[in-house]
Amino acid sequence: MSDDQESVSANEAARELNLSSRSFRRLAAAGKIPSFKTPSGYVRVRRRDLDAYIQSLSPSNLPSVPSRADSIRDEVQVTLQELNLRRARRDLKKLEEEERQEAQQKEAARRAQEDEARREQRERAAESARQEHERAERERQEQELFDRQIWVDEWTEFGLRLVPPDIAGRFASEIQLSIEEVLQGVSPGRPRSLVERLVRGAVEQAVRPWIREQDVAKAASEAANLPELLGYPERRVLAQEQAVKAILALPESAGSYQMAAIGRAAAQRVAQEQEQERDRRRREAEADRARASREAQADMYLFRVSPYLEKLERAADGVDFEGERLEYCERIVRAIKPKLASECPLDFDAGCRRVEELVDEWLEQQIPR
Repeated sequence: MSDDQESVSANEAARELNLSSRSFRRLAAAGKIPSFKTPSGYVRVRRRDLDAYIQSLSPSNLPSVPSRADSIRDEVQVTLQELNLRRARRDLKKLEEEERQEAQQKEAARRAQEDEARREQRERAAESARQEHERAERERQEQELFDRQIWVDEWTEFGLRLVPPDIAGRFASEIQLSIEEVLQGVSPGRPRSLVERLVRGAVEQAVRPWIREQDVAKAASEAANLPELLGYPERRVLAQEQAVKAILALPESAGSYQMAAIGRAAAQRVAQEQEQERDRRRREAEADRARASREAQADMYLFRVSPYLEKLERAADGVDFEGERLEYCERIVRAIKPKLASECPLDFDAGCRRVEELVDEWLEQQIPR
């Protein structure tokens, strides 16, 4: 057990010494009896110190009993001392509390600074990590774009090799755009067989105008080789042109069979129209020849007009042309020639008689007798 635990209070020590509490406190305050105060402010005496003090006392050394005035004065001094001590303790406690609060504030400020520093450090680390991630992501995307462009270029070269060089050069841009479009949503990791089918379809789509042009030309050429067109170069050229026009009017989905059928039909129409035109021209030529023949025969008979007029003028009751027989002859020839030509052919005698009849009719109308 410690010395603090083997102690007695001031009241107990005063009883053992047969003193009042105030007298004992005065002795303790004077240092005659070793004592100490608890944190609560109470005076206590160690048991060993109290026993030593009692043993040291002798009848001659017993303390004299103080007077009442001294006791009061001592009590007042003790009270003042206790008040001052309490005030000092209060001030000390207040000072300690202020120091504690100041220390807490400093500690809080220090912790806040540390927290702020750690937060800034975390933010810098996060920003650095974000920038590093963005840089890595940009590099990854750039590399993916580079690799994908190489992949697309390889398939573009493959597509260009699918068609003849002259056609590939003619449709190079269309083939490239068609392949890039069809591969736009395809990952480089897809099976090669699938990508190849897509590229072949894109190339076919790009060169479809050329394929259609070839199909049209083939169908038109076959249409121009119809038997009824053989031996007629001009007809074949016209038939081929009309076949091309008819085939181009078909929808894009039309097949080669439809193209050939439409081309043949157009060529046959051309052949029929040309044959009809040839027949028409032949008929017109025959009609022109017949008309020329009739007119020539009529001219042969019309030579009888002038002698017949002369005969009429010499007759006793003949017509008097008053010296204008030649003019009348020309007028009569112009008037009766169409009708006479329409009635030809006639034999010579009939023709001569018909001329005289037509002259008589004209004269009856123009020169009444």
